[in-house]
Amino acid sequence: MSSIGWTEPPLNAERLALARELHISPVTAQILLNRGIDTAAKARAFLYPDPVNLISPEELPGLTAAGERVIQAIQKGEKILIHGDYDVDGLAATAIILETLARLGVEAEAYIPERLSEGYGLKEKGLKKALELNCSLVLTVDCGITSVKEAGIAREQGLDLIITDHHRPGTSLPEAVAVVNPWLTPGLPPLCGAGVAFKLAQFLSKHFHLPAPDGVAAGWVLDLAALATIADAVPLVGENRLLVQLGLKAMARYPRPGLQALGEVAGLPAGEWTAREVAFGIVPRLNACGRLGSAFPALEILLTPSPQRAWELARHLQQENQSRRYMEESIAAEAETMAVAAMAEGAKGLVLAAEGWHPGVIGIIASRLVEKYRCPVVLIAVMGDRGRGSGRSLPGINLNEIFAGCSSHLLGFGGHALAGGLEIERRQIPAFREAFDRIVASLMAEAPPMPEIMPDAAVLFSQLDWELLRELESLAPFGEGNPPPLLVYNNARIKTARQVGNGGAHLKLTLSGEGRQMEAIGFNLQLPPEVSPGDRVDLAFYLERDNYLGKEGLRLSLAALRPSQPVPLATWSYKEQVAATATATCSTWPRQLTDALAAAPVARIILANSSAVRQCYNGLKRWEGTENNFLPIPPWIGGKSLNRLLNERRSLITCHPFWSFEAVRGREASVVSFLVQGIEEKRSLIKLQPRCAPEQLMLFREPLPLLMGLLAEGQKVLLYERDGVQMVEAAKRLRGEVKDVSVAVDAFSDPRHLLLAREEALSGRMPLLIARREVPAWFYPADAVVFNYFPDSLEEVELALPLVEKTPRVYIRTLEEDWRPTDWRRELIFFYRQLKIGTGNGSRLYIMNNKGYHLRWYLAIFEELGLIQVENQGTDLAIKLIPVTGRTNLMDSRRYRQLLAETEISRQFYRQIAGGR
Repeated sequence: MSSIGWTEPPLNAERLALARELHISPVTAQILLNRGIDTAAKARAFLYPDPVNLISPEELPGLTAAGERVIQAIQKGEKILIHGDYDVDGLAATAIILETLARLGVEAEAYIPERLSEGYGLKEKGLKKALELNCSLVLTVDCGITSVKEAGIAREQGLDLIITDHHRPGTSLPEAVAVVNPWLTPGLPPLCGAGVAFKLAQFLSKHFHLPAPDGVAAGWVLDLAALATIADAVPLVGENRLLVQLGLKAMARYPRPGLQALGEVAGLPAGEWTAREVAFGIVPRLNACGRLGSAFPALEILLTPSPQRAWELARHLQQENQSRRYMEESIAAEAETMAVAAMAEGAKGLVLAAEGWHPGVIGIIASRLVEKYRCPVVLIAVMGDRGRGSGRSLPGINLNEIFAGCSSHLLGFGGHALAGGLEIERRQIPAFREAFDRIVASLMAEAPPMPEIMPDAAVLFSQLDWELLRELESLAPFGEGNPPPLLVYNNARIKTARQVGNGGAHLKLTLSGEGRQMEAIGFNLQLPPEVSPGDRVDLAFYLERDNYLGKEGLRLSLAALRPSQPVPLATWSYKEQVAATATATCSTWPRQLTDALAAAPVARIILANSSAVRQCYNGLKRWEGTENNFLPIPPWIGGKSLNRLLNERRSLITCHPFWSFEAVRGREASVVSFLVQGIEEKRSLIKLQPRCAPEQLMLFREPLPLLMGLLAEGQKVLLYERDGVQMVEAAKRLRGEVKDVSVAVDAFSDPRHLLLAREEALSGRMPLLIARREVPAWFYPADAVVFNYFPDSLEEVELALPLVEKTPRVYIRTLEEDWRPTDWRRELIFFYRQLKIGTGNGSRLYIMNNKGYHLRWYLAIFEELGLIQVENQGTDLAIKLIPVTGRTNLMDSRRYRQLLAETEISRQFYRQIAGGR
């Protein structure tokens, strides 16, 4: 599998408000917005089926006239012929009218044309059959809207004709007693043929005061209306969605013997089926006999009240379906070979033709080729000197318009924008292929390129839980216009990858992100050649239930993956959202800093603690993104590196008294911590004011009771751990102990995750976030900030607070061993002796992956005192001792003095918080 492209999912500003009002995830709210559901009222109607929302039958043009003519026929005892069609929509529509008339004591006749000998639509043969059966009224379902000629024949023969259809009308309507079609009135839902027939059944049911099962007139055929709506791939929104929702429930509550038998042979589970199960389990079996021969067995199975007869018919349809599949596989292989050759020659659209192809299955194969080659496809089954074709197209490329442009080469054509059929003389196929390709090339040049997949929403791994899955499942039934939600996760790391299944056809991945591990399966997918375990990837997937060995879990079903494509933080900055969701200016340190930066250029940010330098830099880097112009100058940076950074002439974040700040460049302001002493007050000096007085900080010893109490109060809790390892361990422990609460980890490796996390928290779906001390979670709107360790200083507390309107409550964990004075002189002497041993005989000592906080600080002190020479070699350090002759005074090192100053600040902070209480 090569990497597949997709557009970034939308991120509507309205989704948070919709999520809050409906108490759903912003992810679900975004999917609703994608479907045009932009208000809470519309969403409730979409999610919760109510028969009251069904449109009235009288709203359909011509339906009242059609119903009154049928009532007249019933009252006069006239014989009625129902003229249907051979696909599931036509068969279900026929069954709906037949069953409704039977409940009224009327025995009607049915006529279903054969696909091979007659083709689609109202035919003269069907009218002759009506005359033979002494019928005076012919009622079409799912056909007839373009049968102008046949309507004239009916009139000449003295037959009254009612046409109910849902296909697009031609330039002139057939002359009939009534023509019922939603297309004739703008704004009506695009019902399938059985949907139109159901409205007629409702009209008759209401007129004759028949019982209304579950409050739905003609509710006894709701299951058939749902079946056809699913089968005909009409948009599953509005009326169609409601019909399917109600119909699937009716299908389970009042099981029809025929559908029950088909479900058994298809291996469907007992209970309420999904639209997908109906589409792939029931529909193909009902369609099979109509594709290969007579469709009457399929009509009979829908109507029979006998379980025994239903079982016999189901077995027959199963055999027909097997035959159809074998035939399909053979034709598909031949068509694929022809498609490869045509595409190699530069074809823009595919017109493939051969003798021996069955006209009943070529449409299915055309659909697969469209999906694979991303272009319009027509397959033509040639029989003698003529051919019958079936075509499929892509959104944005109207197949019906292409056929119209090639009409001089065709005997006839019809259909929709995405699907259609045609008849053609054999000798015209080459000319048609040439014209088809030319028009397709022109349309594809004009149309914007369509992405191969179109995801609904980006997500976090922390959002993928049972609650979200239940919400996504509530969006069902899925189908045309309402596809299953396709989600995206950016920047996941592949831990393991292997091909599984027969011949290694499927891709199984273990993925990590945000301190969480997820399993994913990609059916008929392979790892792209440019991707290996350890790499970061973007994923497009469906969230599904996974039942393996009786254990239920969540699984990502992959649609596609590609190498991770990071975006600049500025592109996805959450500053705008924070501004939009904050109701007043707050004065936490993050707010004071960002306000100062927004008001005027800032030359320096001066803090008292080196740990605060890292916090401040990481916070601003997240906040400002690529706009961040600050460099951190912590004391552990060596002399050469320090000079290089200072020469870059960028604004600085550093600590005092490590660096001297007597001079302020020009009129640029400097921001200084209130803990910094000895700096002359100037107009350009902005002092960070404390928000957390030591006496306001609350202490605790055991985190779990505290967290449980805060969460029970409905508080949003931000929990800080010392480092990433402890953060991930805390998440694992809390997920096991804090039931039914989403525990998220601020290990976000993609800037887009920050925006999603803030939004999830604002919606109330992320009550607990675990972060690490060096990377403050300013984006998280916490009500309470909990330090599961003792911070170094009040600065560390202040910089950990989020950008919120009200200063959160702050809790600090204290243990007796928290404060143990360190003898830094002794530590440094021991470390220097170790260096001497490691660099014996003048050799160099290499320190790999130099990430140690105090290690780098110690080396910087020794380098400043001229005791060692340090060279950076990538991520490694090369250490060489410099010979010394006299005694060295540690107090000559500003970095050492900074270490002592920070130790004193920490000691005083501990005494203020813990020692004095």
